[in-house]
Amino acid sequence: MASKSIELTFLQLNDLHGQLVAHAELFWKAGTPTIHQEIGGISRIAHFLKQRKRVAPEKTLVIDCGDAFFGSYFTQIDEGNAMVPFLNELGIDASNGGHWEYYYGPDHFLELSHLLHYPLYALNVYQKGTHTRIFPPYGIIEKNGIRIAMLGLAATIVDDSMPPSFSGNLEFTDGIAQDELPLLLPEVRAKADLVCLISHMGLPQDIAIAKGNPGIDIIFSGHTHDRLWQPAIVPGDRTHDETLIIQAGFSGSFIGELNITLTPDRSGTLHKKHTYELHVMDEAIPKDQHVEQQLQSLIAQHIDTLAPILGAVTTDLNRMLTFESTMDNMILQCMKEAYDADVYVSRAWRFCPPKVAGPITEQDLWDMVPLPVQLFASDMTGLAIREAVELWLTHVMTTPMSQKGGYVTRQLGMHVIARINNPDGYRVQEIEIGSHPLQPDTLYHVVIAGEQIKKDLPGQWTVLPLDLHAVLRKGLAHGPIDCSLTHDKFVLG
Repeated sequence: MASKSIELTFLQLNDLHGQLVAHAELFWKAGTPTIHQEIGGISRIAHFLKQRKRVAPEKTLVIDCGDAFFGSYFTQIDEGNAMVPFLNELGIDASNGGHWEYYYGPDHFLELSHLLHYPLYALNVYQKGTHTRIFPPYGIIEKNGIRIAMLGLAATIVDDSMPPSFSGNLEFTDGIAQDELPLLLPEVRAKADLVCLISHMGLPQDIAIAKGNPGIDIIFSGHTHDRLWQPAIVPGDRTHDETLIIQAGFSGSFIGELNITLTPDRSGTLHKKHTYELHVMDEAIPKDQHVEQQLQSLIAQHIDTLAPILGAVTTDLNRMLTFESTMDNMILQCMKEAYDADVYVSRAWRFCPPKVAGPITEQDLWDMVPLPVQLFASDMTGLAIREAVELWLTHVMTTPMSQKGGYVTRQLGMHVIARINNPDGYRVQEIEIGSHPLQPDTLYHVVIAGEQIKKDLPGQWTVLPLDLHAVLRKGLAHGPIDCSLTHDKFVLG
């Protein structure tokens, strides 16, 4: 190894969610959300990444952190296969198995992974009942004379929070058992000059992992869609440098660029300095014409399906807030129009870029709900409802390694007064339904969207005739919808 300083550039993409077409994006200005209408798109991403690699191929790596194969109509038309040629245009050097990749079942995802021009690493995905890994736990890449270890970590929630079809015969761990990451770290440090972790656990979890496992130089974080304008830095210990953690939003709106300078001391130990920039994929970035032609060809094949206008909204739609979102308010209002109930509940998904107030197309619908979702109805006691609300808050606010979601499950019909600083199981102070206090023994009629919600609301559920797509089409057809934030679904003390 040379005695002079050595430079490396890491370009990060995470949580693309099948967003091939340029889209709107939300930015905060003085605490107010504003919409920029032309961000992202696979053609811009391809140009940016190719150009950066072309300038300095000897020192540049492109890292993807998962959840590329699910989240739009284009991911659904052929079970993710349409994404493969676009991802192969990006010059990706390494990725992991996120969690939505398993939507089509683990066998199909393995087939997709064999079509990619880059490796996937995951140290925490096993054949059920064995300790046999499905993917290599890590790989070594050499750039600019530096050996870089790339460990992979998939999301642990696949066989816990997702439907059984996601995991099949696989099981997922959090990767931090003594025979997992702690065992692998000394092994890779002996082989590499720089140790990186490509994670789809989420930012809170990645910070906890870095604190508990000194010796990771960089964590490329995904899953929670955090937009980090500067790295999160976890201090090292006496023998290890600090850990840098970066994450670049979602939907391909941003690319993170981490520049590392490695300088050896007299003993030969490398010490790192860094600069970081979160690049916005806006109109200033040209489109890669080859990729754009591929994209337009794909769009042309499906334009008759995607173009129809279903209705309109009077509010900008987004999923950027923890306790309530305008996009999910629209979904809940359409559920209310379709079915009578006391309480309506839907999933707190993070995917889907913002939508500008105005017409809503079939393509927008598939961005918001890119999968069939069945609706169910049941009568639940007030006690069961309160226990479910406690679980929703726990999933988001418990200790990092036990968290199961970034946002609180969406609901309409309740006013929940909660203290978020209280321990798990003790956050709910009061609940009102229909302006009346929740009664533990009273039965309330509840309509939910999604099989997974039944895990938190056990009971006898009746399948409703209309699925969520049909409910949304029906609701949008009845006139413009005001989806404004109410600010009273969860009142935090």
